Amino acid sequence: MKPRQSMPPLSEEELAEDQSPQLLVVFVIFTALPLIVVTLRIIARRVTHQAISYDDWLIIIAVFLCIAQFVFLIEALRYGLGRHIQVVPTTSIEPYLLYTFLSELYYAIDVTLVKMSILALYLRLFNIHPLFKMSCYALMVIVLAWGVSVTFTTIFQCSPISAAWDKTIPNLKCFNLANFIIGSNVPNILADALIIVLPLPLVWCLKVSPMRKFGLIALFLVAAM
Repeated sequence: MKPRQSMPPLSEEELAEDQSPQLLVVFVIFTALPLIVVTLRIIARRVTHQAISYDDWLIIIAVFLCIAQFVFLIEALRYGLGRHIQVVPTTSIEPYLLYTFLSELYYAIDVTLVKMSILALYLRLFNIHPLFKMSCYALMVIVLAWGVSVTFTTIFQCSPISAAWDKTIPNLKCFNLANFIIGSNVPNILADALIIVLPLPLVWCLKVSPMRKFGLIALFLVAAM
């Protein structure tokens, strides 16, 4: 392996920092929560004798991918995630980068599936409004285009592809990852905002009391978070 690029010296205290325990807690919580919620959702479907719909299947696939991403992140923790790169053993850098790369790849696919599931749910709940349906389909196209572009950009972030985790490859080329993260997150956040506000006018027009309208709107907003 090529020698590492020179980095500013860190104090002994800084080199001893290890955030992997905190990261492990975050990974466990945000993997367990969707798993529990989706499991309860499917159980509720079965108890009420409702068929599993497209939105259910999309979120089920997303949960399985979330579990796969959790496995990759655990492996990345094992090889050095959460610690300063200067204290990570040389032999651990390549597997650490590989599992980080795989988790990034699954993240893009997972986020796309979750958004598509929400929009499919909207279509199932409000399928009698032509303009709303057209808006949902348009957002689905945007979300899918974002997912495909981010997934392929993640895969081909380096030339050759394996250079994303194998830094011993001569003449490797990688684009600026920080700029890519910013550029991909801006449309992602905008899509989230549109998905959140899309059903609110329809909910407000329901023939129910204002308190129930506010309750339903709050429910949509909380679910969107």
